[in-house]
Amino acid sequence: MPLHAACYQASYEVAVMNSIRAGGCTASRATLAGALFAAAGGRDVIPRKWIKLAPCGAEVEKLAALLARGDDDVELPEQDFTYVAGNADRPFQQFTGRWQAIKPILSEMLATCGSDRPLRILDLGSCSGFFALKAAYSHPEADVVAVEGSVGVGNGTVGVQGTTRQILQTDAVQNHLRWIQQLALANCFVAPEVWDYARVCKLAASGRTICDAMFMLSVVHHIDNVSVQQYTSAGLSRLDGGIDLLAKLLMLAPRHFVELPCRPWMTALYDAHGSARGILEAATKATGRQWTFRGPIYSAEWFGERDTWVIEAMDPLPDLDIQSCPFPLLYRGDEAELATIPPARSPARPGASGIRAERSRGNRFSAFEAYDFPGLGSNLSLDVEPQLDFAGGLSMNLMDGVKPFDG
Repeated sequence: MPLHAACYQASYEVAVMNSIRAGGCTASRATLAGALFAAAGGRDVIPRKWIKLAPCGAEVEKLAALLARGDDDVELPEQDFTYVAGNADRPFQQFTGRWQAIKPILSEMLATCGSDRPLRILDLGSCSGFFALKAAYSHPEADVVAVEGSVGVGNGTVGVQGTTRQILQTDAVQNHLRWIQQLALANCFVAPEVWDYARVCKLAASGRTICDAMFMLSVVHHIDNVSVQQYTSAGLSRLDGGIDLLAKLLMLAPRHFVELPCRPWMTALYDAHGSARGILEAATKATGRQWTFRGPIYSAEWFGERDTWVIEAMDPLPDLDIQSCPFPLLYRGDEAELATIPPARSPARPGASGIRAERSRGNRFSAFEAYDFPGLGSNLSLDVEPQLDFAGGLSMNLMDGVKPFDG
C-alpha cells in the first residue's frame, strides 16, 4: 500500500475507533476501516463529513455506498421541477442559479456545526422538492425536512381549506416523494402541513431553534396571505403582523436563505420599509438579536426582481432539541398508508418522469434515535399516530377559518 494510502487508512481507523467507543459498536475496527477505505478508493482527500457520521454496524454498507458515489450534487430534470404562475413557467435557470449560489454557503455553514448530533435543514414551502432534494443529496450528514402546505402558486391552494391527504395528493408532493425514492435519500422527508402565523408562533414559543439552516425561498408572502385574520385576532396590523411573522421565523434557525417577492405582495411592509432588505432588517431588529447579512447572492426577474439573501445570527441561538420532533407527520414515499392515496393526476405533469415509489417497506414512523446515522433510523420521525381516516378523509382541517390565497 502506498504511504499516503496507509496514512489515510490510519485516519479512517482512528475515526472508526472513536465511533466504536461512542456508539458501543461490536464490529472490529479493521472491518469497519477496511470497508470505508475501500469505498473511498484510496483517494487522497477524505470527506470530513463522512468521518463525523460515526459509522456503526449495519450502517457501514450504506455509508460505503455513499462514499463510493464520489460526487456531491445531482442533476434534476427541468420538467419535474418548474411551476406555472398565471401562464408562465418560472425559468428553470432560476432554480439552478439559486442552488449554485446557495450550495457553497450552505456547505460552509454546516461545516461549522458540531458533530455531536444529526444536523437538520428545513425547506419551507418546498413545492416539488428541488432545493430539499439537492440539499439532502449534497449533505447526507443532515436530515432535510421539506414543509409543503399548498397555499401558494407553485402547488395550488388545496391547503387553504383542505386536508393532509389532499396535500399529499398534489402533483408537487407526489413528485418530491417519487424523487426521494428514486435517489434513495434516507435523509429527506416531506412534512405535509400548512404554516401560518399561529403555527409559527407555536413553534417559536418553545424558545428553541428547530433546524440548523432554513430555506425561505419565495414563500413568506404566502404565509403572510393566509395569516391576515390571525393578525387581526392577535390585535396586530398587517404591517406589525408581517414583521412579527418574519421575526419569529428567523428565531427558528440561526442561518437562513431568504427570497422575498416584490409588490404587490406584502404591500404594507414595502410601504413602511421600502425594499426587501429593509423589510428583513426590520424583522431582524424585531428579534432583539444581532444578525449579519450577505447578498444578494442571487437576483432573478420573476414578477419583479427577487433577491436571495443570507441572514445569520451573530450570537448563538438556543440549540434545537434533537429529542423532540416539531413535525407531526413525515414521509419519504415508502410508507404503507401512501399506497391508499392516489395522485391527483397521473402523470404529475406532461413530460414528467414516470418514477414509481417503492412501498414494500411499510410504515417508517420509527422511534427517534438521537445519535443514529441521519435518516437510516428515521431519526426525525417519532412514533406518531397519524390518525388517518382514509374512508372518510382526514378529520384535521388545516386552515380552519382562513380565506383562500388572494394572489
